[in-house]
Amino acid sequence: MAIEVPSRVQLSDEELDALIDAEARKRLGISGEEFKEKYAKKELPDTPAAREIAMLLKLAA
Repeated sequence: MAIEVPSRVQLSDEELDALIDAEARKRLGISGEEFKEKYAKKELPDTPAAREIAMLLKLAA
């Protein structure tokens, strides 16, 4: 018997903000709000972690 795995995950705006905040804190040591500010000013380091979190921001757009 095959197990059905959903091909999509839906997050509310609040859930996505919480995920961005958690990842930014864990991986970069900054809050999600600070990450968003630095992203807007192009002040983030060019690291895989920053690029991956930035992809989450694009989902919110």
